[in-house]
Amino acid sequence: SSLETWRLLFSSCLLGIVPVAPLVIGLSLALREQLPRRELIEGTAALVMLAAVGLVQISLPAGPWATALPLILGLPLLLWITVRCRPVFAATAALVMAVIVFTSTTFDMGPFGNAGSPVSDRILAAQTAVLLAALLAFVLAALFDERRRNEAMLKQGKERLQLMVAELDHRVKN
Repeated sequence: SSLETWRLLFSSCLLGIVPVAPLVIGLSLALREQLPRRELIEGTAALVMLAAVGLVQISLPAGPWATALPLILGLPLLLWITVRCRPVFAATAALVMAVIVFTSTTFDMGPFGNAGSPVSDRILAAQTAVLLAALLAFVLAALFDERRRNEAMLKQGKERLQLMVAELDHRVKN
Protein backbone atom coordinates (compact mmCIF):
# COMPACT_ATOMS: atom_id res chain seq x y z
CA SER A 1 0.00 0.00 0.00
CA SER A 2 1.05 3.60 -0.37
CA LEU A 3 1.08 4.08 3.41
CA GLU A 4 3.49 1.16 3.79
CA THR A 5 5.69 2.56 1.01
CA TRP A 6 5.84 5.97 2.70
CA ARG A 7 6.63 4.37 6.06
CA LEU A 8 9.50 2.40 4.56
CA LEU A 9 10.79 5.46 2.69
CA PHE A 10 10.59 7.69 5.76
CA SER A 11 12.27 5.18 8.07
CA SER A 12 15.00 4.56 5.49
CA CYS A 13 15.71 8.27 5.19
CA LEU A 14 15.92 8.62 8.96
CA LEU A 15 18.14 5.56 9.18
CA GLY A 16 20.42 7.02 6.52
CA ILE A 17 21.23 9.89 8.85
CA VAL A 18 22.45 7.54 11.61
CA PRO A 19 25.68 6.35 9.95
CA VAL A 20 26.34 9.50 7.89
CA ALA A 21 26.03 12.32 10.45
CA PRO A 22 28.64 10.96 12.92
CA LEU A 23 31.01 10.41 9.99
CA VAL A 24 30.72 14.04 8.88
CA ILE A 25 31.25 15.25 12.45
CA GLY A 26 34.15 12.86 12.96
CA LEU A 27 35.83 13.92 9.72
CA SER A 28 35.68 17.58 10.71
CA LEU A 29 37.25 16.76 14.09
CA ALA A 30 39.88 14.52 12.49
CA LEU A 31 40.88 17.29 10.10
CA ARG A 32 41.36 19.70 13.01
CA GLU A 33 43.45 17.24 15.05
CA GLN A 34 46.21 15.46 13.24
CA LEU A 35 45.57 11.74 13.55
CA PRO A 36 48.63 9.70 14.54
CA ARG A 37 50.16 7.89 11.56
CA ARG A 38 49.87 4.50 13.26
CA GLU A 39 46.18 5.00 13.89
CA LEU A 40 45.54 6.23 10.36
CA ILE A 41 47.24 3.17 8.86
CA GLU A 42 45.63 0.70 11.29
CA GLY A 43 42.15 2.22 10.92
CA THR A 44 42.35 2.30 7.14
CA ALA A 45 43.56 -1.31 7.02
CA ALA A 46 40.72 -2.43 9.31
CA LEU A 47 38.14 -0.58 7.20
CA VAL A 48 39.48 -2.19 4.01
CA MET A 49 39.28 -5.61 5.68
CA LEU A 50 35.71 -4.88 6.83
CA ALA A 51 34.71 -3.93 3.29
CA ALA A 52 36.41 -7.06 1.90
CA VAL A 53 34.63 -9.29 4.42
CA GLY A 54 31.35 -7.63 3.47
CA LEU A 55 31.93 -8.25 -0.22
CA VAL A 56 32.76 -11.89 0.48
CA GLN A 57 29.58 -12.25 2.55
CA ILE A 58 27.46 -10.78 -0.22
CA SER A 59 28.97 -13.04 -2.87
CA LEU A 60 28.56 -16.31 -0.93
CA PRO A 61 25.58 -18.51 -1.77
CA ALA A 62 22.68 -18.55 0.66
CA GLY A 63 22.71 -21.17 3.39
CA PRO A 64 21.73 -21.70 7.01
CA TRP A 65 25.09 -20.27 8.16
CA ALA A 66 24.58 -17.04 6.17
CA THR A 67 22.76 -15.29 9.00
CA ALA A 68 25.53 -15.95 11.53
CA LEU A 69 28.43 -15.19 9.19
CA PRO A 70 28.13 -11.38 9.39
CA LEU A 71 28.38 -11.57 13.18
CA ILE A 72 31.25 -14.04 13.16
CA LEU A 73 33.34 -12.13 10.63
CA GLY A 74 32.16 -8.53 10.91
CA LEU A 75 31.79 -8.02 14.65
CA PRO A 76 35.45 -8.63 15.57
CA LEU A 77 36.55 -6.11 12.94
CA LEU A 78 34.02 -3.58 14.19
CA LEU A 79 35.23 -4.09 17.76
CA TRP A 80 38.86 -3.74 16.67
CA ILE A 81 38.10 -0.44 14.96
CA THR A 82 36.16 0.99 17.90
CA VAL A 83 38.74 -0.05 20.50
CA ARG A 84 41.95 0.88 18.68
CA CYS A 85 40.94 3.92 16.60
CA ARG A 86 39.28 7.30 16.93
CA PRO A 87 35.50 7.62 16.61
CA VAL A 88 35.74 8.75 12.98
CA PHE A 89 36.85 5.23 12.06
CA ALA A 90 33.90 3.71 13.95
CA ALA A 91 31.55 6.04 12.07
CA THR A 92 33.16 5.02 8.77
CA ALA A 93 32.83 1.35 9.74
CA ALA A 94 29.12 1.87 10.49
CA LEU A 95 28.67 3.44 7.06
CA VAL A 96 30.59 0.60 5.36
CA MET A 97 28.39 -1.93 7.14
CA ALA A 98 25.25 -0.03 6.12
CA VAL A 99 26.33 0.01 2.48
CA ILE A 100 27.05 -3.72 2.59
CA VAL A 101 23.70 -4.58 4.19
CA PHE A 102 21.67 -2.33 1.91
CA THR A 103 23.51 -3.62 -1.18
CA SER A 104 22.74 -7.17 -0.10
CA THR A 105 19.07 -6.29 0.36
CA THR A 106 18.73 -4.26 -2.83
CA PHE A 107 20.33 -6.75 -5.19
CA ASP A 108 18.97 -9.93 -3.53
CA MET A 109 22.44 -11.16 -2.57
CA GLY A 110 23.98 -12.45 0.63
CA PRO A 111 22.29 -12.78 4.01
CA PHE A 112 19.71 -10.03 3.41
CA GLY A 113 18.91 -11.05 -0.15
CA ASN A 114 16.66 -14.05 0.43
CA ALA A 115 14.17 -13.68 -2.41
CA GLY A 116 11.82 -16.10 -0.63
CA SER A 117 11.09 -13.51 2.09
CA PRO A 118 8.84 -10.51 1.50
CA VAL A 119 10.74 -7.33 0.61
CA SER A 120 9.27 -5.45 3.58
CA ASP A 121 10.61 -8.11 5.98
CA ARG A 122 14.07 -7.96 4.41
CA ILE A 123 14.08 -4.17 4.57
CA LEU A 124 13.09 -4.24 8.23
CA ALA A 125 15.79 -6.80 9.01
CA ALA A 126 18.39 -4.73 7.14
CA GLN A 127 17.35 -1.53 8.92
CA THR A 128 17.50 -3.26 12.29
CA ALA A 129 20.93 -4.73 11.59
CA VAL A 130 22.34 -1.38 10.43
CA LEU A 131 20.86 0.52 13.35
CA LEU A 132 22.12 -1.95 15.96
CA ALA A 133 25.60 -2.18 14.41
CA ALA A 134 25.86 1.61 14.20
CA LEU A 135 24.69 2.11 17.78
CA LEU A 136 27.14 -0.53 19.00
CA ALA A 137 29.99 1.14 17.13
CA PHE A 138 29.08 4.63 18.35
CA VAL A 139 28.64 3.67 22.00
CA LEU A 140 31.89 1.72 22.11
CA ALA A 141 33.77 4.45 20.24
CA ALA A 142 32.48 7.07 22.68
CA LEU A 143 33.47 4.98 25.69
CA PHE A 144 36.98 4.30 24.43
CA ASP A 145 37.46 7.91 23.29
CA GLU A 146 36.48 9.10 26.76
CA ARG A 147 38.94 6.61 28.23
CA ARG A 148 41.72 7.92 25.97
CA ARG A 149 40.98 11.51 26.99
CA ASN A 150 40.96 10.59 30.70
CA GLU A 151 44.29 8.77 30.34
CA ALA A 152 45.79 11.84 28.63
CA MET A 153 44.52 14.11 31.41
CA LEU A 154 45.94 11.79 34.07
CA LYS A 155 49.27 11.71 32.27
CA GLN A 156 49.36 15.52 32.10
CA GLY A 157 48.47 15.76 35.78
CA LYS A 158 51.20 13.31 36.70
CA GLU A 159 53.77 15.26 34.66
CA ARG A 160 52.75 18.56 36.29
CA LEU A 161 52.92 16.98 39.73
CA GLN A 162 56.40 15.62 39.00
CA LEU A 163 57.53 19.07 37.83
CA MET A 164 56.14 20.67 41.00
CA VAL A 165 57.83 18.08 43.21
CA ALA A 166 61.12 18.53 41.36
CA GLU A 167 60.87 22.33 41.71
CA LEU A 168 60.00 22.07 45.41
CA ASP A 169 62.86 19.66 45.95
CA HIS A 170 65.21 22.03 44.16
CA ARG A 171 64.06 24.97 46.35
CA VAL A 172 64.48 22.95 49.54
CA LYS A 173 68.05 21.98 48.58
CA ASN A 174 69.00 25.61 47.87
